[in-house]
Amino acid sequence: MLSLSCDERHIYLATYDIISREDREVELPLDIYLQSHGDRVDGLSQGHYVYRAGALVAISHHILEQRHIIAINQRAYQRATGMVSLVSRDARKWHAYIDMGRMMQRLQHNEQRIGLMSSGYSSKSGNDLTSALRLRAILSECGLTADACYTAVFGRISEAQRVHEGMHEDAPHMEGPAELIRNDLRAVLPDYMVPSKIALIEEMPCSASGKIDVNVLKSHPAFEDSDSNREMVAPRNETEAQLALIWREEFGVEEPSVFDDFFEAGGDSLQAVQLVLNINKKLHVNLPVQVLFEAPTIADLARRLEAGKVSYQSSRAVMLRKGNGATIFCWPGLGGYPMSLRHLAAALVTSRAFIGIQASGLNDGEHICRSIEEMSVRDAQMIRQIQPGGPYTLWGYSFGARVAYETAWHFEKSGEKVAELILIAPGSPQVPGGDPVPAEPAALFRDPSFLTILYSVFAQTISPHRVAPLIEAVRNERAFVTFIAAEKPELDVNVIGRITQLVAETYTPGYRSQMEQHELSAPVRLFKARGDNPSFLETLTRAVKHPATIIPLAADHYDLLKPGRVEELVHAIHRQAPT
Repeated sequence: MLSLSCDERHIYLATYDIISREDREVELPLDIYLQSHGDRVDGLSQGHYVYRAGALVAISHHILEQRHIIAINQRAYQRATGMVSLVSRDARKWHAYIDMGRMMQRLQHNEQRIGLMSSGYSSKSGNDLTSALRLRAILSECGLTADACYTAVFGRISEAQRVHEGMHEDAPHMEGPAELIRNDLRAVLPDYMVPSKIALIEEMPCSASGKIDVNVLKSHPAFEDSDSNREMVAPRNETEAQLALIWREEFGVEEPSVFDDFFEAGGDSLQAVQLVLNINKKLHVNLPVQVLFEAPTIADLARRLEAGKVSYQSSRAVMLRKGNGATIFCWPGLGGYPMSLRHLAAALVTSRAFIGIQASGLNDGEHICRSIEEMSVRDAQMIRQIQPGGPYTLWGYSFGARVAYETAWHFEKSGEKVAELILIAPGSPQVPGGDPVPAEPAALFRDPSFLTILYSVFAQTISPHRVAPLIEAVRNERAFVTFIAAEKPELDVNVIGRITQLVAETYTPGYRSQMEQHELSAPVRLFKARGDNPSFLETLTRAVKHPATIIPLAADHYDLLKPGRVEELVHAIHRQAPT
């Protein structure tokens, strides 16, 4: 719901106007405080301000931090412009909380597209939430009180959000402890190790010997209720029943609902490939892997199949975020599957569409490009079908940054304008043996550095203890596929082989661009992951006409796009937006 804008100060000024108007329309015994956190507002330092006579007066440099916010809205705090707190001047009156609720409702129903989301409050019972305790401590240092208070984060919302009953676009932020734990695990574990379900219990059941009683644990009500929030709808026709059976085999869910979302169920990029492969094999159809972005539920897939669209090749341009205006086109890293860009697309604060460019060759029977130049020409043709003319906005992550650069140069060579090129972690992560040396496949599969990078495509890690057994066992492509198949038995060996070939091709001697002969005119911003080696843009002298803006990030190469880390990247992108 909440987001940043290019000029955050006008959100505060609009809030002043709303508050001032409410003061005129209804006299409520309330004090109103505004918080600015971080550097979200140009010219307004971090701290708390009190609204007095149409202006803000700074009262403290202390703030409510993310950890003080109720858990379900902590992610909203990261994207919020600031916070507003209402404090009753007479908490002894029974209607103090009604007064605060009336004012908060009036603030929410405004014409300035400013949205508010509850983040904490005090309680008549004395069980105040953490935000109320923190606010009370801040105001106490200023000689003020906050016996009855209500706090909300606020920021810009879209017109669609403003008029939509229920504000359904808030759903991604409505996360409880289980979802927050899963997001933390995603930040430190490879995708396939993150559990699809998490149940919270107050005490572990133990046997008489003091060991955990697994049988009692399995029957705990918390596990029975772990899916109570989802709508359980059994298959309603034969197609849905067939898909539900495949879904059950893939995720181990005994009774999948036809409205279960693949992504919300914890599905990752490799599971997506496997799931679509199983559907094609068992239902004798030919769906592309990117179909899950368009139809992420059993019900959606069933409608797609029943409509007769059973043998087609969707565009490799995968819509990750719908919007208006000029589209953002973004290339993923090695492996070429745009699912890794999904969290980036969701976290962006923009009304523009965001499309991930899937590599050719990921779907069965597709041509694998033999050079970056060939890939850029094919991708540029596809982009023109979506947006016939420039200026184009092109982004690329990791290896995809090279393809984005080459495509930008191709557009400029053709007379098209590129508005901006954003390169995200374009440098390779530091591998103990150095970067892989381009070679023919027979030599590549004996190169520890190449094996390490290739393994990371499947495991999202280059941890030495994970990679060491691979390096010891593998000497050729077949051995690598066999190794991954043993580690990931849920994946079809043909899928592993196709992805392996796709990655291996990029390291053959002929698979390179003529970047040293290019000179790009478009403005370039480079977001550098922690620990990465210098990228091609930093080592070539003629890569760009104007020096690129380089922004270092705290997240490393593999964590950069994961929940909990991608917010840092998004904030940096918006903060460093060109004027």
